[in-house]
Amino acid sequence: MARSRKTTLTEMTTATAMRERIAYLFTAYPLWSETFLRQDLTLLQKQGLDIFPLSLFPGNCHPQSDWPDVQILSANILPSVGGGCCPWQNWKNHLPLWLRGNLALLRHRHLHDQLRETLRALLATHLHAEFAGLGALLGAATARELGLTFSVGIHANDIHCLQYSPAQLFRDASLVLACNQSALHAFRQLPSVSAVPARYLPHGLDLTRWSWRETLALNEPHQARRLLFAGRLVPKKGLDTLLRAMAILAAQGQDLALTVAGDGPQEAAWKRLASDLGLAERVTWRGVLTQPQLQEELRQSDVFCLPARRLANAEQDGLPNVILEAAAAGIPILASQAGSLTDFLTADTGWTQPELTPETTAALLRDLLQSPAEADRRRRLARQRLERDFDAAKLAVLRAEALMAACDNTRR
Repeated sequence: MARSRKTTLTEMTTATAMRERIAYLFTAYPLWSETFLRQDLTLLQKQGLDIFPLSLFPGNCHPQSDWPDVQILSANILPSVGGGCCPWQNWKNHLPLWLRGNLALLRHRHLHDQLRETLRALLATHLHAEFAGLGALLGAATARELGLTFSVGIHANDIHCLQYSPAQLFRDASLVLACNQSALHAFRQLPSVSAVPARYLPHGLDLTRWSWRETLALNEPHQARRLLFAGRLVPKKGLDTLLRAMAILAAQGQDLALTVAGDGPQEAAWKRLASDLGLAERVTWRGVLTQPQLQEELRQSDVFCLPARRLANAEQDGLPNVILEAAAAGIPILASQAGSLTDFLTADTGWTQPELTPETTAALLRDLLQSPAEADRRRRLARQRLERDFDAAKLAVLRAEALMAACDNTRR
């Protein structure tokens, strides 16, 4: 029975792909931090979909030669690109979500018109928007006007800290794709769109780009243990917790060195904290790294650390791609269970607790560093879990089938 259903879906997908033209919409492109979306788009294009990538605004970096080409509709820079949760300022924070949405549609009416004409010129039949933000707001409104089916991909802050009314973003959507369980749960708590189909489908990792590290250096005596943190320097990432944990262990005689990859609004404050804790000589700040540079840092590191936290305003991580990258490279992982980190990280695949304080982080890190055999066992289990459940090439097939199934002709 299972084989018969899969064959039917594959046949339907192939037939549907011959007549569907999918517009794939970003709010801003490219963004350094959205490696997973560039990966997904590349793999979707390899599935043979008639797919047209669009972005409302340019992102915060220049595209690399191996990144997908995306048509940018506006030359203006979106002020909130790379920002945190709910980027509306001052009095707008106090407006009802539906009114925020109406004001955004009014403010961006020219871009709305441009998107409409672009979709018409493309002869698009379906629109998929990534993130439940401005792109989804304009995309959903335009799809309704043109009689297109549409779908939305949700991730973390976009669903936990909604900027606009759920009805404006999701009403009449044929599919919502959640890349982590926390986002899916948050969506299903929205009563106004409870009938909208939604499913969990992670992004995964293109394993062909990541080589496995066969040996660890934890058994080597008289050597500083090399820690790596990679991510945006924002409060939810918890780098300050890691710095305080390092200070605790340094006071106990543990020789540690930390490399920080990434940038963000907390950079200056966290550099001051490292200096105040006496760690200035132990921390190297690398800034934003390319994927090859990050791969090299992982090869040179003993432990990857991400003591993320859930903030009081509900801002939190989903499942950061760098967790999967560390697992792919064969580096032991220490991280909290904030957001959807538990989608991948367990007591069998890393060192983790629901919430991490400097003291608990220090205790976990000490245990990891003193347990090389156990570190080796868990990193191997992490790689096995990655290959089984987070292989992006396999997930791209499922994502293509999901998008094709979302191209429901009943609305056209």
